[in-house]
Amino acid sequence: MARHKRNTLTQAQKRFIIEAASGKARSDAYAAAYPRSAKWKPESRAVAAAHLLAMPHVAKAYREELARIEEEEQKRADWTRQKSIQARMEFKRQLEDEFERRRVATLAEAEALRQAPPTDRTPGEIVGEICRILQKPILTAGAASAYHANLDGLDKAAGIDREADAI
Repeated sequence: MARHKRNTLTQAQKRFIIEAASGKARSDAYAAAYPRSAKWKPESRAVAAAHLLAMPHVAKAYREELARIEEEEQKRADWTRQKSIQARMEFKRQLEDEFERRRVATLAEAEALRQAPPTDRTPGEIVGEICRILQKPILTAGAASAYHANLDGLDKAAGIDREADAI
C-alpha cells in the first residue's frame, strides 16, 4: 500500500468526511469509507472514526465540509425566503387590484341604480338598495380565509415566522 503525505487526505478519508458531514452516524460513515469495516462491531467503527477525526488534517477538512454544507443550506434558505417574499408581494398586489376592481364595480352598480332607478320601486326602496350595495363587503369571509391560507402557505414554504419577524 502506498504511503500518502502526512497532511494529504486519502480517498477513504474524503469519503468519510463527506458522509459524516452530511449527517450520517460516524460509525456508518466509517463503514461507507472503509468497506471492510462493515463487518466490525459498530462500537469498533465508532472508535476508528474518532481516531480518524483526531488527525488534525482530517478534523480540519471535516470542519471545512461542515461549514460548506451550512453555507449552502443558508443560501438555499435565503433564496426560498426571498422567493416567498416576492410571491407574497405579488399576491398582495393582485389582491389590491381585485379590491379596486370590486370597489369600482360596486360604485358603478350604485351609480347606475341612482341614474336610472327602476320605476316599480319607491324612492325609499331605491335608497335602501343603494345603501345595501355600498355596505356589502368587498372581501367575503371565504375570500379573506383563502387570502390568509395563501400567505400562510407561502410563509411555511419559506420557513417564515410572521410573528417572530414582526418583533
